[in-house]
Amino acid sequence: MIELELHISDFVREVATPLLEEVLRELSGKDSFDEKRYAPPPDDPDLRETWLEDLREDHASDLAAVSRLLSHESLGTEKPVPLEPDEAEAALRGLTAVRLKIRAKHLSELEDTVLEGAAFDFEALLPAQQQGYLAYALAASTQERIVSLLGP
Repeated sequence: MIELELHISDFVREVATPLLEEVLRELSGKDSFDEKRYAPPPDDPDLRETWLEDLREDHASDLAAVSRLLSHESLGTEKPVPLEPDEAEAALRGLTAVRLKIRAKHLSELEDTVLEGAAFDFEALLPAQQQGYLAYALAASTQERIVSLLGP
């Protein structure tokens, strides 16, 4: 069991959390999983369907782990969030999907190096980009914290 401590200001929570929840809903939608990208060649239909079904289940499980983490009463407070290692790893994968979606939807105009290094004028961003960046940064810092707790 690991204990995730992540202190979040009320402002960041109020701005970032709704977008994270919105992205989770989008990613959980029926057609949100990119089957063409992850499907094996179509020459074995049984393998293909089994493969895709397993990926859909894993995707849903990872997103559910993020949802549980975001809705935990202790997230962002002085009290740590207890996580089993498997749950933490699922949340890592789910947060990656969330970050990629936020990146594509709200932050596509920023270069990767600029975004990752926060080398831009936050105040010059449009409000939707500011919200996107705060949600992206919260997801990233959550991932970094989980990785440090899981260790090598």
